[in-house]
Amino acid sequence: MNRRDALKFTAVAPLLAGRESGAASRAPAQSDQLARLDAIDQAELVRRGEVSARELVEAAIRRIEAINPTLNAVVERRFELALQRADAKDLPNGPLRGVPTLLKDASIAGAPNYIGSELLAKLDIQGQYTDEFVLRTERAGMIIIGRTNMPELLSAPTTESRLHGPARNPWDTTRSTGGSSGGAAAAVAALMVPAAHASDGGGSTRIPASANGVVGLKPSRGRVTMSPSSTDWIDITPARGWVTRSVRDTALLLDIVAGAGPGDTLTAAAPMRPYLQEVGVDTGRLRIGFMRQMPGKNVMPDPDAVRAVEAAARLLSDLGHHVDESHPAPLDTTEHFELIRQYWPVKVVQRLSEAEAKLGRPIREGEIEPGTFQMLRKARETSMVEFGVLLKRIHQYSLRMLEWYRQGFDVLLTPTTGSVAPPLGTLTRSDAVPDLMRWGAFTPLVNLTGLPAISLPMYWTPAGLPLGIQLIGNIWREDMLIRLSAQLEAAQPWQQRVPPVHA
Repeated sequence: MNRRDALKFTAVAPLLAGRESGAASRAPAQSDQLARLDAIDQAELVRRGEVSARELVEAAIRRIEAINPTLNAVVERRFELALQRADAKDLPNGPLRGVPTLLKDASIAGAPNYIGSELLAKLDIQGQYTDEFVLRTERAGMIIIGRTNMPELLSAPTTESRLHGPARNPWDTTRSTGGSSGGAAAAVAALMVPAAHASDGGGSTRIPASANGVVGLKPSRGRVTMSPSSTDWIDITPARGWVTRSVRDTALLLDIVAGAGPGDTLTAAAPMRPYLQEVGVDTGRLRIGFMRQMPGKNVMPDPDAVRAVEAAARLLSDLGHHVDESHPAPLDTTEHFELIRQYWPVKVVQRLSEAEAKLGRPIREGEIEPGTFQMLRKARETSMVEFGVLLKRIHQYSLRMLEWYRQGFDVLLTPTTGSVAPPLGTLTRSDAVPDLMRWGAFTPLVNLTGLPAISLPMYWTPAGLPLGIQLIGNIWREDMLIRLSAQLEAAQPWQQRVPPVHA
């Protein structure tokens, strides 16, 4: 553990040691009992010597082996390496020592990282470096036991790639898990692991969180380093984070991975104190705006999305907050949706550059999925002048969004998605634009502007399907989002809800 991590652990250790939940006060003997504990409670059992790191890992492996054939959430197993790490004498004594987790697309040197692409798998593209995100995760004592399913190059809001096939939703296996962190969210919802790595370039953490009934935080731009392997160091939209089942896990995990890394060009202002210390802190009376209509009003939200946000608005009002039906003026249009669609091809170019270098020629149609190839073609047809103008438009859009917060608003409340998870195949059709806009229109604005946002599992339909609510904070105010999310979790707990397919 380096000095940076030691200082973080010193700050949060008293809070961890002081948590004596009923779940952690008994030493569970069975895998399914461990499964219902969050990451903090699992680590507490290890700290007390009531469960070993190996026992936690073995229990998670058993759960994956039992459930994954149904869900297809985990697509790469690192079980032997994980068991070796659990037994190692030098396993770091960090705040989540021994807790098993799953990785999405972050790089490990010398390990495959195909990002859901058949072509990258055929070329056996491997990591050249280990990302700082992975190093910080491991220095906290966590043990990576596999990788999760994702769409090709993270470029779809549903997880249905040619390489791995569809991930299936544990609440209804005929439905999408969302994307691109669909496998991660399904694995956490089904209790395979308490937390899993997620990334978010246009809603890829929050959309799956909504679809699977878990917590998903997209941090502020620059809050969590993307270095050193990712070409996203020059990208303005992505953020790395986690999907979890508790707000306190989300807070601690942000503490673990937050901070700049080598080569970063964008960094966020440092927080006043560790994020875990925000859990349970009084929010004060916040001014919260909410919207129940779709941005631009081009499509209608499902009635359940409207009910979800209305129920959350009533609860926030009951908790003493000032709640108005108000939203930033740019959301009266679909401009953010168009901006992200024009911007995304640059990501595809970055992620395919190594493959083209290895091929020694441009990628051809048919070698990647049709939608991905269309984005690659679009990038090839876009001039530097056009891309420069696009960046200026994104900057202007961001400034207009921030004007709303300058009027005194603290948080914007929206549905995370405009519908429940659609049936598999719905979002991959050529005529799926209306469904895609309904499904994903509330999330990309956060990536364009760099604002922090969190999806919370606050609503279930009469049919038992989750639909998340999204809280969007002012720039760098993850602390406020964590305080407010913890308040909502205490008022309307969700951890007792588990899907039909679970450990």
